[in-house]
Amino acid sequence: MKQTAASYNKTFKTWTDTWLLKLNITKCKVVYYAKRSMIENKYYVTDEGESRYFERVENMKDFGVMFDSELDCQAHIHEKVNKAYSVLGVIKRNFMQLNRETFGNLYKAISYGKTY
Repeated sequence: MKQTAASYNKTFKTWTDTWLLKLNITKCKVVYYAKRSMIENKYYVTDEGESRYFERVENMKDFGVMFDSELDCQAHIHEKVNKAYSVLGVIKRNFMQLNRETFGNLYKAISYGKTY
């Protein structure tokens, strides 16, 4: 049995109501994953008689990994490199004379302590 968008919307809303899950529409996003252009649909949830549309984004972060719509990891790599440079900047500004071993230990302590 093929579900229409309207019936899927109603099923989804019923499921969230049953499990007492209040949906924060402002945090809900839609991203399309493909190497080529896709037909873009508008997704929404009807809440208290009002249709609330999900925001479409080109990339999103989940569990510390940046996913983008073209299945390219350049944005994720760029973000991680910038974070590594920021850790290096903190060390450079705050510690003048470090040997190689101390620098390595300090870098690991600072970078592993951060939640990316």
